[in-house]
Amino acid sequence: MLRHPLERRIYVGCVILNFVLLGLGILTVVITADVLEAHPGLGRLVGHLKYLVIAAMIGLPLAPLTRHLSLFTARGNAVRISGDQFPELHAIVAEHCRRLEMNERPELYVSVTADAMVSVYSAVGSPSCVLLSEEFFDPEWRKNLDAMSFAIGWGLGAIRLGHTRFLSDVLTAYIVHVPFLRNPVSLVRTYSRDRCAAFVAPEGVRGLVLQAAGKDVLAAMDPASFVEQAMQFDGLWAKLSQLRRPTPHVLVRIKRLYETGFFDLEHDRTRFAASRGTPIP
Repeated sequence: MLRHPLERRIYVGCVILNFVLLGLGILTVVITADVLEAHPGLGRLVGHLKYLVIAAMIGLPLAPLTRHLSLFTARGNAVRISGDQFPELHAIVAEHCRRLEMNERPELYVSVTADAMVSVYSAVGSPSCVLLSEEFFDPEWRKNLDAMSFAIGWGLGAIRLGHTRFLSDVLTAYIVHVPFLRNPVSLVRTYSRDRCAAFVAPEGVRGLVLQAAGKDVLAAMDPASFVEQAMQFDGLWAKLSQLRRPTPHVLVRIKRLYETGFFDLEHDRTRFAASRGTPIP
């Protein structure tokens, strides 16, 4: 099961909460100055709700335009991967789409202007695209094909699971403007995308290591030691520190994939030990 078991429930809860916020926002429009004067404590809450209403009134009609602008901005400042340009990556996209049963193949680009290691853009009537950061590339970038395979799978997973659909954006339009309220669905969707990535790239743990360390450190570090660090990352403070973040800690993401069987811990221990020429403990 590629989708996280809790994703649908959390998403439905966020959609319901989204409409609750909408209702409260509309209510603020009819609250009179006399009511606010009688209940001064409501002033700040009403101000926040009015902000959400204004943001939605402006944002929803502009959403299709914004999605198209974002998509074509990404395309206009990136290098497209094709059979003639980075054919290894082009082949990875084709194979991942086959395994994920995606009928339409998204376009793959690489850009120095990417906002994240992996970004995904979709718009109605235009092919979706996955944008890789140039952080993956150096003169010996082919040594990082396992990491790039995971990253590509992660981006395709977002499209395959419907995370980039216009309707999904509309149904969570208010939640995304509220800190903490937007975190649950963002967290669980990250786990779902990780599962898709690990499904198509079962030896791609270095794709997550790269997000924590960067390509320069990745070349010099011992992935096995980092994996063991991830398996030991736990405790109350680790969980509490997660509450402030819209995405899970990288160590937690790695640990979850091993615990759920999407990554094989013993297999990775064996191959990492073999790659550094040391005995397997």
